[in-house]
Amino acid sequence: MGGVRYFGVAEEATFGTKQTTDALFNYVDASEVNLDVPKDSMLSYAGITHRSPTVVAKGQYIPEGDIAQAIEGEFFPWMLKWAMGDYYNCLQFDGGKEAYRHTFRPGTSLKGFTARVGKEALEQVFEGCKVASLGIEIPKNDFAMGKASIVGQTDSLGTLKAESAIDTHETGFFSFCHGAVTIDSPISVDSASFEYNNNISADAGVRIGSRFPQQFDVNALEIPITLEMPFDATTHLVNFWGGASGPSTPTSKAVTIALTSDDDKIDGTNYFAYSFTFPRCYYKSVGQPVKGRDEMKQSLELTAFHDETAGYSLQATVDTGIPAYALECFFRAIFARSTTIVAAGGTRGLIHKTADGGATAWTACTSGLTAWTDRINRIEYVSDTVAYAVGMNGKVLKTADAGATWSDVSPAGITTDWYGLFAVDATTAYICGAGGVIYYTADSGTTWAAKTSGITTDLYAITGISDKFVAVGAGGKILNSSDGTTWSVRTSGVTVDLLGVTAYEGTPDIWIAVGEMGTVLTSADAETWADKSIAGVTATLRGVDCTSATVAVVVGDSDTCYYTSNAGTAWTEKDPGTTNVSFYGVSMASASTWFIAGTFETILKSTDTGATWTAQTI
Repeated sequence: MGGVRYFGVAEEATFGTKQTTDALFNYVDASEVNLDVPKDSMLSYAGITHRSPTVVAKGQYIPEGDIAQAIEGEFFPWMLKWAMGDYYNCLQFDGGKEAYRHTFRPGTSLKGFTARVGKEALEQVFEGCKVASLGIEIPKNDFAMGKASIVGQTDSLGTLKAESAIDTHETGFFSFCHGAVTIDSPISVDSASFEYNNNISADAGVRIGSRFPQQFDVNALEIPITLEMPFDATTHLVNFWGGASGPSTPTSKAVTIALTSDDDKIDGTNYFAYSFTFPRCYYKSVGQPVKGRDEMKQSLELTAFHDETAGYSLQATVDTGIPAYALECFFRAIFARSTTIVAAGGTRGLIHKTADGGATAWTACTSGLTAWTDRINRIEYVSDTVAYAVGMNGKVLKTADAGATWSDVSPAGITTDWYGLFAVDATTAYICGAGGVIYYTADSGTTWAAKTSGITTDLYAITGISDKFVAVGAGGKILNSSDGTTWSVRTSGVTVDLLGVTAYEGTPDIWIAVGEMGTVLTSADAETWADKSIAGVTATLRGVDCTSATVAVVVGDSDTCYYTSNAGTAWTEKDPGTTNVSFYGVSMASASTWFIAGTFETILKSTDTGATWTAQTI
């Protein structure tokens, strides 16, 4: 027929509740989609009187099938997450660059999703879907392929999309030449394949009273690994035996299968990559057939084991440019106007606010942004009701009703990713971002004017006091200005990315900049900078705030939070009690009341200078 064909998925907030928000769907150019209606959903009754059944009734209804795709760097991690269950970590691994390492591990439950399949004349929508198994194959002289077996709760007709409305992920493809395999050390293989099999029994979820499954239980996780390779040594036979001379006690081996692109880059610097780690594997079989004078080959079958408590947790990591694989907001910005008025923003343009300091659940705001490519990077209040926010794709927002609604006041025709914001008052604000761009408004965002920074590298943060401005960015860049128009490059003494900056106007003034490798720099004049880095800390610091010339808090990756009461001469760790959270923002409502925000929809509040923390309800 030649009509439109497509396959798209979106995570469900609640299993079995169909996802209907178009902006949340991700599409891939799959090679094959076999997700369809059940093969047999009818009951028939045959008695002794008639030769054929005379009674029919509705039977259990379980849509299922599989999809196959060439593995690429942006869509496939969704399948990987849904097959494994535990979104273990998300790390922006190269300073401020848009490169992220996502780590997935086996979990005790699996997320549900909605799938849309365009079939030329119709769109079939499957809700309550789960990945029963996910196979990965790296064949010789071909693309690396992924095949997901999917079970669903039910299906329905949707609205067929136009091809122009389908934006498929087509970045970061991998072929056999991008693969590598190790069994304790690198080995040469012809092909490799493995599967995460969750052993979901679909019909076990059907209960009396409904023909549709109410749940899909995750059963024993099986992970078979198959490797085909030349026969060139007795190593694998000995590994199978567990001894050099014959069968003995089996010993485990660590297996890693990796895909690293040398073609497509995430951000101009870092490459797309996958690493599948199986710390404890046992040989199931070793085949070494002899066929005439043909080349000797051997086939290995191994089984991977997972037990996080025993210290051999298997995992998969993905290096990509996508900042989050979750419906939950990964917060990038937080600003406390007072101990009660606070706002936070992050992925998908989500903004949440509280007017009671988080005593009750935070309120979701209407930002007007919903796409995966949208993200709020900074928020600043200038009064109890007026605030600005900046984000990706040139977006600048402003609210005049305490964050309930936000208006788009973006500079016309500009698509720069904005990372930094300094809001002076209701009418005046400075923003900075990718490529060293700085813009300024003096009329509440109605018009914007570009300022010449003198650099072309990214600027990640900007701030100011009455007579000085400072912007910091990639490669240790620090700029300062006395009027916001003419900018000068200052010597920072570092080459790491600087990601946050704050200032306090007093006697004396203080400026504090933070960045990669635990870097902390301070200045009394915004021109000469001193190293006040935290001893022993190598995590990237991403947020900083201060309430005086001596008191400050810094936060960053790997649950990092430190406090100083003497302008950085000494730092005290403040344990937030989280695991694998990257904190991007900190805002000090007072010397003792702090808010910090980060990945996995994390906002914490402390009212006792970081001694204890309360998780906020979003």
